[in-house]
Amino acid sequence: AVGALVGALVARLGDARGRLHIVRFGGPGAAAESIAGVPVVRVGLVDDFGAALAGLDLLLHLPAHDRVGMATLEAMALGVPSVAVPTGGLEELVRDGRDVVLARGAPGLPEPLAVAQAAAPLLLDAPRRAALAEAGRALGDALPPARFLTATNATYLSALAAHVRR
Repeated sequence: AVGALVGALVARLGDARGRLHIVRFGGPGAAAESIAGVPVVRVGLVDDFGAALAGLDLLLHLPAHDRVGMATLEAMALGVPSVAVPTGGLEELVRDGRDVVLARGAPGLPEPLAVAQAAAPLLLDAPRRAALAEAGRALGDALPPARFLTATNATYLSALAAHVRR
């Protein structure tokens, strides 16, 4: 997934790809590699996700297990602009295009390519990223905990119902 994402970003960014650096969260341990000429650093699991987000220009969230979008919500609350795969829980809480960009690709387009397609223009547009960051922070401040818990609970109940039907 990361290789496809980086490759698609490189293809879309052209000469600006030289400024691209990727930080991967999650997974076992830390490592560094180069994918399509782009430095990619895996930091593994972090204790303080907020501190780890500091300094990012853009969070690209392709959840493997987090179908609520917690990483995206945390980034938004901290003023880090985000592109995320639309998930049931996240879609209930955010305003696509205003405080986050939900990567809605064409039918059949793999999630990494949809995220790259949505992210590339933002990587070239600092004022748009700043506007997303401001709106995301404001939404994070205004998001009532009860609404968040209700949306989270609904997502878990939906997943449980799908599991029981199997």
